[in-house]
Amino acid sequence: MDKNSNFFETGTKYIFDARLAKKIGLNNAIVFGNLVCQINDSKSDARIFKNGKYWIVRSYKNWHEEIFPFFSECTLKRTFLNLEKIGAIESFKPYKTDFNATKAYTIKYEFADDIMKGGFKIWLN
Repeated sequence: MDKNSNFFETGTKYIFDARLAKKIGLNNAIVFGNLVCQINDSKSDARIFKNGKYWIVRSYKNWHEEIFPFFSECTLKRTFLNLEKIGAIESFKPYKTDFNATKAYTIKYEFADDIMKGGFKIWLN
C-alpha cells in the first residue's frame, strides 16, 4: 500500500470499546457500540422515541445490508439475542404481524455502567 493512500480515510468506521469486547465478546461489543451511536444520531431515519427512550427499528436483513455487511443475518440474530440475554439491550416488536420480524432496540445504560465497573457476573443470572 502506498504511504499516501487514503485507505484509512474512506469507508465506514465501527466504534467499540476494547474493554467491553474483552468482557462480552467482539461481535457483541461492535453491535452494542454501533447501537449506541445510532441511538445518539438525531438524523437516523431508523430512530423512534417511545416510553421515554430512543429506539432503533430494523430487521436483521436491514442490519446486514445497511450496517453490518460483514456479519451474516444469522450472526446478527445470535448477537442481538445474546445482548438481550445478558441484559445489555432491550427490544420490542413495533409491528404486530406474524410475518414481520422487525424489532426495535435500545441500550440498557445501567448495564454498560455496571460492566465497566467489573460487575458483569450479575448480568449473567
